[in-house]
Amino acid sequence: MLSLKDATRHDYPEGRSEAWATTVRTERDHNLHVNDRISEDLFVAMPEARDKTHGMPRLIPPSLQLNMRAGHLPPANSAGQVFLKLPVNVL
Repeated sequence: MLSLKDATRHDYPEGRSEAWATTVRTERDHNLHVNDRISEDLFVAMPEARDKTHGMPRLIPPSLQLNMRAGHLPPANSAGQVFLKLPVNVL
């Protein structure tokens, strides 16, 4: 990202307000993780250290199932019910 020009915009156009837009310059100046002062090693080390202190997110199992299906729910059973399978041995 930092190789892009300062005026390069990054936004989320799907109905979000202008407040969700940023520029490379803004990120260079204010983002703790992406700036001119951080080395690649530190960029990798910071989230790795943070992630070691967190457990598995509560909604990861159903999220992964939907992501693997490109956002589509599994087919309904004969009664019209849709089920997601949860790995009970890792929760």
